Amino acid sequence: MIRKNKLLLIIGVGVLTLVIIYLISNNMKYKKFSDFIDNNEQKISRVEMIDGSTGKTIVSTDKGKIKELINLLNNQRYKKSSDQHEIVGYSFGVTFYVDNKNVLQIISTGDRVNVNGVYYNVTTGKLDKLGKWYKSLL
Repeated sequence: MIRKNKLLLIIGVGVLTLVIIYLISNNMKYKKFSDFIDNNEQKISRVEMIDGSTGKTIVSTDKGKIKELINLLNNQRYKKSSDQHEIVGYSFGVTFYVDNKNVLQIISTGDRVNVNGVYYNVTTGKLDKLGKWYKSLL
């Protein structure tokens, strides 16, 4: 009986260790924009972008400009932040639509983004090129 309990304990500790390793490694992975947008990347039909400093919103349905923005975001790497406290203020907010359905929202604060309510650190620098893309539509 004692031997059976030891075996169950060893198996339990082993399984728990594997689960912890999986969760830690999954949190440490870097993501690309395409990981957030899933299979909707080619279907994006409209992008709305708001400048956090002025409140001005621009809308683009131009497939070329949308692809340019997607490429810009795909060139960055994102890592889930250990700090999930809400940040007040933002540089740019970007909402992606397929037809009229909101499929993804990103709020940028420079080196940190909120993607559908989850904060990520931009590990490859700041998203300063968002401002250039925004200005190209004015």
